[in-house]
Amino acid sequence: MLKIMLNYDFLEALIFEDHENHERANKIVNVIDESHFLYIPSYVLSVIMKKLSNYGYDTNIKFLENINMTTRIDYNINKPLFLSAYELFKSNDSFSFLDCITINYMKSKEIKYIISFNEELDQIKDIKRLYKLDEYNSNSLNFRN
Repeated sequence: MLKIMLNYDFLEALIFEDHENHERANKIVNVIDESHFLYIPSYVLSVIMKKLSNYGYDTNIKFLENINMTTRIDYNINKPLFLSAYELFKSNDSFSFLDCITINYMKSKEIKYIISFNEELDQIKDIKRLYKLDEYNSNSLNFRN
């Protein structure tokens, strides 16, 4: 069992057909194994829902139903996590504040893997970014146990 975080940039690419990584995101989602536990923190869901606000009610409901059936949504973003994210944000100009919350959230939940197209996350030694299909096995993401 692997715990994998779904980052907002991946979800954006998956949802919006005109996104430059839409095709890659669809290929990735098709190889996610049933034994993987997928996590979406509530703040990521909020960002995606804001982007979906221009679409119709039915689209939003369909998205939420799919997310509820396939992922674990966590609403526990506490003050210490928020403050440590702010400290990281102040000390590193490579990351957005949302990235900093994601990094600290993953550490607090002991989640080592994230599906993301954000190359900046490769700087974090405790996080393994999954971003493409394995070159040797087209049915596997680019991680090794």
